[in-house]
Amino acid sequence: MSQSSSLYANTTNLLVPMNSSTHCVRTSFTGAGTAELIDFGQFSLDNYPFNPQAAYFDNTQGTSDMIFQVIGLGFQLTIPAGAMVATNFPSPANVRVNITGTGPINIFWLDYPVTIQPPGGISQEVTVGNTPLPVNVTEGFVGIRGNTPQDKSITDTVDAVSTLLIAANPSRTSIEVQAPQTAGIWVNKCGGVAGPNLSGCIYIPAGAIYESGITVNQNEWNYYCDTAGLVIPVIEGN
Repeated sequence: MSQSSSLYANTTNLLVPMNSSTHCVRTSFTGAGTAELIDFGQFSLDNYPFNPQAAYFDNTQGTSDMIFQVIGLGFQLTIPAGAMVATNFPSPANVRVNITGTGPINIFWLDYPVTIQPPGGISQEVTVGNTPLPVNVTEGFVGIRGNTPQDKSITDTVDAVSTLLIAANPSRTSIEVQAPQTAGIWVNKCGGVAGPNLSGCIYIPAGAIYESGITVNQNEWNYYCDTAGLVIPVIEGN
């Protein structure tokens, strides 16, 4: 499998001295469902070691869950298909990691910590090890609402069944979904069946808002809710 990694940008961060700098390195490849090894002990920037301690995992174009593992430490993170997640991770010197997924994968490695729960973030189900952990993350790097927002809100008429949330739209530039105030919902952005912990699904807790970012799936979206008769606010940008 062909991988590419290169310096993406020099960045500024107040966690380092004023006369120092931080970096962002991008790794891109097309996953084939087998583990891809990345050995940072074999990588340097200007002859200096690069030891990342955080990353943005972009699986928005992936066709299955992406699995991130830090070798030797037992740290594992699952990024659902169609999602982008930011996280910190334990990073000893010369850290080695495995990435498993299918479809286009982009990862932005950072040598400084990131905020996993940014203000105004959206809720998304992330699995660390074997324990589901709902955390707030930002889908994409920037929340964007389309030039022509349209109200596509629906009323959930059937409980505990995968149901169409919004039809496919090749002109879609953004989407915003809010879970009912009294019930969380599972959403499949990839056109597949929606349900608890199903592949490609994200979880939006009660009252939380999901906002798409720079990229948005234009296929149909499905949802699953345990309670019928509730309004699910949806805004689509075109």
